[in-house]
Amino acid sequence: MKEDSEYPLYSSMRDLGPYFIGEGEEVIKALFRSDVTVVSLLMEEQYVPKLTIPAGIKVEIATKEELQKITGYKMHQGIMALGMKPPNVPLNEMQGASVVLNGVIDAENVGAIIRNAVAFGIRNLIVDTHSSPPYLRRTIKVSRGAIFQMKIHTTSDLPNLLKDKQGVATSHFW
Repeated sequence: MKEDSEYPLYSSMRDLGPYFIGEGEEVIKALFRSDVTVVSLLMEEQYVPKLTIPAGIKVEIATKEELQKITGYKMHQGIMALGMKPPNVPLNEMQGASVVLNGVIDAENVGAIIRNAVAFGIRNLIVDTHSSPPYLRRTIKVSRGAIFQMKIHTTSDLPNLLKDKQGVATSHFW
């Protein structure tokens, strides 16, 4: 293993600023089908023949034990990608229905909502800054890569953003 890699980023479970980590073969394949930029892959050698890796992506091979040391936990699938978060999509570029998340703090719930929204043909997500960030590793994994099919707009002022919109339905959980 090289010391000049993105290993510290691969070990993080937190928000990575402009980056995100996707993990698992299904998620990586969904990422490759999208327009999202992939910086590098860190994986076990067994995945090399299973993937058509786009040109320009840095690939590092590690053993299962090395991956566990890097991540700090036992991985079920030995493959991860470091990607660049897409820019915040302006609302006028979102066509059709949107799912709006307000204060949804559990990353797994955000991922499940995204996966179900995509299954029903919804490709837009509006999320407030009080919700769990949509590009957390756990969110991406639970979404099974469906997040890469969505246009995402994040806002710190959801009430103001939606005040003049028609057809907005809300739900509050106390």
